[in-house]
Amino acid sequence: MKIMISKLLMREFRKYEKGEKDKITLLDNIERKQPTSGVKWTPVKFINKMIDDINFFYENEFKEEAKHPIQQISLLSEVETFEENKNMYIGEVRDEANEVWADFVIANADKFGNTLITQQLMSDLIEKIAVDINYIFSSSPKKFVYLTFYIDSSPGDTLPKTGKSVLSSVKTLGYKIVEMFPSKKNKLAAPYMSTTELIRDISEDYTASKRKSSLSLFTDDLTNDTLKLTIDGAVGQHSKYYSLYLLAYYRLKTPRLIFELEENIPSDLKKIERIFNTGQHSPKLKDAEILEENFQPYVVSDIPEGKGVNLIYYGAPGSGKSYRVNQKYNSKNSKRITFYPDYDYNDFVGGLKPVKEPEKTMEYKFVSGPLVDIIISAINNPLENFYLIIEELNRANAPSVFGDTFQLLDRDKNTGISTFSIFNSSVGEYIDNAVSVPSDFKDTGIVFPGNLSIIATLNPADQMVFSLDSAFQRRWQMVYVPIDWTEENVVEGPVEGFEGLTWKKVGKTLNIVLSENGIEEDSLLGQYYITDEEIKDIDLISSKLIGYLWNDVLKYQKDTIFKTKTLSQTIKKFKSHGYKSIFQPDIVEMFSEE
Repeated sequence: MKIMISKLLMREFRKYEKGEKDKITLLDNIERKQPTSGVKWTPVKFINKMIDDINFFYENEFKEEAKHPIQQISLLSEVETFEENKNMYIGEVRDEANEVWADFVIANADKFGNTLITQQLMSDLIEKIAVDINYIFSSSPKKFVYLTFYIDSSPGDTLPKTGKSVLSSVKTLGYKIVEMFPSKKNKLAAPYMSTTELIRDISEDYTASKRKSSLSLFTDDLTNDTLKLTIDGAVGQHSKYYSLYLLAYYRLKTPRLIFELEENIPSDLKKIERIFNTGQHSPKLKDAEILEENFQPYVVSDIPEGKGVNLIYYGAPGSGKSYRVNQKYNSKNSKRITFYPDYDYNDFVGGLKPVKEPEKTMEYKFVSGPLVDIIISAINNPLENFYLIIEELNRANAPSVFGDTFQLLDRDKNTGISTFSIFNSSVGEYIDNAVSVPSDFKDTGIVFPGNLSIIATLNPADQMVFSLDSAFQRRWQMVYVPIDWTEENVVEGPVEGFEGLTWKKVGKTLNIVLSENGIEEDSLLGQYYITDEEIKDIDLISSKLIGYLWNDVLKYQKDTIFKTKTLSQTIKKFKSHGYKSIFQPDIVEMFSEE
């Protein structure tokens, strides 16, 4: 028998041995939490301790494997590694035929809580069940967690609630715990024997800690138990241990049918190939499995298809983003909204709100937002195209506003329908009641229909905006709108305060000046930045044009074009004496050039 570790971890170990790294997080965590203080750990010493612990584990759990123990090493080069793998803290035990006998995860952290184990385990586990969901039920290869954290170092005589629920969930999924430093408290976390027990533990934990996220179990006379995951806060580390709980729940809710042949079973029964209602043929009455319908890809049915897309038009202010969107997508089937800093999920998707009907008491009902409304319209009119137009997308925290509907932005390129569905009982039930076709969105999940497109505009130069993270942005097609002074409908009259100069002359000259001073194109002035009405109003020109240059574009280099010291002084002089009184002499000269 032999162990193998990831190339990533081996790389860290080698850098440490060569003196290229002062410390390794794994070894540093061990030294700080080990039961005996002062022990210094090296990569070779750590691997040999892990080998000893695994061999001891064999002796107690698997007598046959214990006959062929893993040999200790003298040099790091004696340890083999995987091919490139993005998960650092994983390993394998292989037998003499080089077959994988066991998978293991090296769990380490500087404290005992939800990050311990889940941090290293979930990435690897999710990858494996994506290939085969049966991995969480399998007994081969063996599965264990090599726990480097000394559990008894946590204060008190009991386990922290989160730590206990994580350990119990891991054991429920069939993992053994191999401890680097054997503890008494590990025994306090037994595998869950029922979904009720699992939910009780987790609910108590998250109610007590007042987390924004929660797991709840619902039961009624019409349906089976349903596990509901609600994430109200940001999805970060939460998602890892919630995923662990969901998988443990799934294993408990999906029992394996195992039949052992006995000599006294009639021969005709031995020939049965179809096991009850599992939908599976089995040549032997053994290891027949219930179908994992919960983890099958979402199958689209009766959802309108089309060429639905997600588009973002971006460019300098006044470059014509909204004008282009309006020309191309404005129709009776378009709905236009504008994001602003306080705009949120309830405004966009919908939420439970108090509703008072005549002669009835106040009650909470789901009130739809524009996204749900246009989804319903698109489903009810499958032969027509619908457009949700979002102006100023980055004026609000867009990923937060979209919330769980963020996932629906992934679309099938052939049908335009969302690749994945989301489950939101309030939204799903509302859509089911509102659409004119038979549907079951509450239970089968919500998707964007293929005849619905989402069109957005944003101004990257706006100083008072939220940035879009890469995960959100890559789900959109980006359409850049350049500044083009040859476009139709550009204002042609003289601009108030510029002594008869046209907007085209003013705008183009200012853009040349700004570009020469290193200002990016998306902060320049678009051809539609000033309208017909605005060029005649000295107050609007002062606030919109002069104010934009002072506050946003030239925030840290005002003196490159202005000769005034404050914005109030600048506006006062501009209103009284025009542009020549506020700009540097060389800038004024540029306005007179042809």
